[in-house]
Amino acid sequence: MIINARDNPAKFTQNLKRENFISHKIRFEYETSSSASDISFYTMGDKCLMLKGRNLSVNGDLSDQETENLMIFCSFAGVETIETCQKSLPLYPGSTLNLLRRTEKFIVPHNIELSANESIYAFAEFCRGNFQGINRDSVYPYFARAVNHGMGKIYTVKNDGQIVSGGFLANYGNYTYITFLSTKENYRGQGLARTVIKAVMEDNNGREIRLICENKLLSFYESMNFVKIDEIYVYNIKE
Repeated sequence: MIINARDNPAKFTQNLKRENFISHKIRFEYETSSSASDISFYTMGDKCLMLKGRNLSVNGDLSDQETENLMIFCSFAGVETIETCQKSLPLYPGSTLNLLRRTEKFIVPHNIELSANESIYAFAEFCRGNFQGINRDSVYPYFARAVNHGMGKIYTVKNDGQIVSGGFLANYGNYTYITFLSTKENYRGQGLARTVIKAVMEDNNGREIRLICENKLLSFYESMNFVKIDEIYVYNIKE
């Protein structure tokens, strides 16, 4: 049975104790989005669900019966994609993302002036231009909630007043996640992303640093002493 987290918040909080990326992500949103109208939270057995827009995040492995029940829920809720750490589900495969963690320090080739907590709106606009399918109006509330709750921070590198590289630091419990890290195409190959990561390392208050990346960027991050520790799978409801 799938029930709204509001009806049993103690159970929902208990289910969030799983130590995986999806749990960290759901907990982060749960603690910062009390007034958000586009996010809702549910429990299903010993698992937590987060519905954000058309995407559903699930923080535990599903049995066959749970998968069947979830599909009924998805059809009513208009879900298009499911995000989970479960490797095989009887759904249409979408994308696979890699969860990495930092091992040892690296040397940044040169120092570049950084702006911390750059204008949230400007960074949201930067992300819209650098990530396919990103809508500024959807990421702006996420950044604003996180920054205003002291759980997120924006780092940018600027040239002539324009953001050319940047990333978002999100504190998920005992971990610091680097998300939305990117550099404009004309400025790549200059060590700007490394500079952003270095700034996060110096500002993470001892938390373990983690990030999510696509397969095509795995070797790049491995060159900075990140190691792969898990995978996140995104499934499509329809082909």
